Amino acid sequence: MARADGSRVERTAGEREARERYTLAEGADEHVVLDVGHFIGELDILDGEVTYDAERNEVRGHSTFAGGYSNRFGGMTVYFVARLEQTPTDAGVWSEGVLSDATTMRGTAAGAFFAFAERSVEIAVGLSFSDVEHAAMNLEAESENFDDMRSATRDAWEPVLERALITARTEREHRLFYSALYRSLLMPTLASDVDGTYRGFDGALHSVHRDGLESFRYYTDHSLWDTFRTQGPLLSLLYPELQRDMVESLMAMARDGGFVPRWPLGTGYTGGMAGDSADIWFGDAYLKGVPFDVTEAYALLRTTAMGPTPEGAAFGGRKGIASYMTLGWVPTDEGSWTAAHTLEFAYDDAVLAVLAEAAGATEDAALLRARGDNWRNLYDPASEFLLGRAADGSFPAEPNLDTWQDYYAEGTAWQYLWYVPHDLLGLADAMGGEAVMHARLLEFFERSKRNRLGPEFP
Repeated sequence: MARADGSRVERTAGEREARERYTLAEGADEHVVLDVGHFIGELDILDGEVTYDAERNEVRGHSTFAGGYSNRFGGMTVYFVARLEQTPTDAGVWSEGVLSDATTMRGTAAGAFFAFAERSVEIAVGLSFSDVEHAAMNLEAESENFDDMRSATRDAWEPVLERALITARTEREHRLFYSALYRSLLMPTLASDVDGTYRGFDGALHSVHRDGLESFRYYTDHSLWDTFRTQGPLLSLLYPELQRDMVESLMAMARDGGFVPRWPLGTGYTGGMAGDSADIWFGDAYLKGVPFDVTEAYALLRTTAMGPTPEGAAFGGRKGIASYMTLGWVPTDEGSWTAAHTLEFAYDDAVLAVLAEAAGATEDAALLRARGDNWRNLYDPASEFLLGRAADGSFPAEPNLDTWQDYYAEGTAWQYLWYVPHDLLGLADAMGGEAVMHARLLEFFERSKRNRLGPEFP
C-alpha cells in the first residue's frame, strides 16, 4: 500500500511469523504504532499488554479478545514478540490513551510507538497461542528479512497450488481457479509452535510429539458445518497429508476437551451451528484413504452420537440427541433448528456407520445405519416436504415453504427438501419416483433463479 507522499507499507508472512516493511516519507514526522487494543470487526478487547525492551529492540505481549463465537468460551489470547530491525530514535508505551515512562503497560487499549531515523523500517512479529516464550521461538525459526520471507512464502505456495492441473479457455479462468484454490487453504489455522506445543481446549499446553517424533501439526478454526461437503473432500483428494493433520487435530481436541467439536475456534469450543459434521469429515477422509486410527476416531465420535453432552462440558455435540434417539427426530417443542438437526443427524449417522463397521463395532454400525433413515420421519405426505415435527408427531398445518422457518438452519423447505445426500433413491421413492424428483428439482432451480432476479420476474 503506497500513499501520494511516498510512504509505503508492505506485508508478508510465513507460517508463524509476519513481517512488515515501512517506507517512511522524506522529512515527515511519522511513527510506527503497535496497538494491541485495535481490531477489525465486531470484537471486544478483554486485556492486553506490551513490554518494550530497548536492549533487545523488541516488544513482547499479548491481546485477549472475544468475538461472537470466541466469547462463548471466555475469549482467547494471542501472544506476540515484535522485533524491530532498526533501532528507534524515540519509543514509548501507553494504555487507555495515557503515555507512560514505564516499559510495560497493560489494559484494553494498550500499545507502543516508535520513531526512526531510517526511511526504510522492518518489523518481524512471531505469534503463538501458547505463550510469549513460544512466540519468540516461532520468530527465530523463520526468515531473517522481508525479501527472503516473501520469496520463501512464494516458493512454499507453488508446489501446493500445482497439485491441481486444469485446462482453461482464458487466463482469467486460470486466475479464478488458482486464486480460489489458494483461498480455500487459508484456514484452518496452524496453531502448533515450532517445537510442537499447542494450547488445548482444556487450557493446558500439550505437544504433538509421540515417542519423540512429531506425529502431526495441530490446526484449529474448523468451520465444519460450512466445510465438510466442500473443503473436506478437497483436502482428502489433493492434500491427504494435510487432511491427516486436520483429522489428528480434531481427535486431539476431543482427547483434551472431552468430545470432537462442532465448530472449534482458536483454543475453545463454540458449539456453533447444527449437526455433528465431524462425522462426515472423518468418513470422507477414511473412504478416500487418508491414514488415521479409525478405531480411536470412532470411539471419540461415538461420544456425542450415542448420548447427551458429556458432563461438565460447556458445549456438547448433538442438541436434542435424547429425543432423536427415542422418537427418531428432534421435536419442534425443544427449540429452533430441529428439522435441521434431525436431517443432519441422519446423514451423520449413515456416514458414522461406515466408521463403526471399520472399527469393528458391528452392532453400532447396524444401529447407525437404521438411524440414517430418520429423515423419513420428517417427510410430510400432505405437503410432500421435509418439515419440523412436534413431539406428538404432528406437522405444521399450513407450512410456509418459501421463507426460512424456525425449524431450519439458514434455509427454507425447498432447500432442505434435498438434504438426504446419503439416500437419494429413498428420497425419490418418497416423492413418487425419480421422474417426479427430477421435475421438483427443476422447479427448485427455476424458483431459485426467479428469486435471484427479483420480484419483477414472477
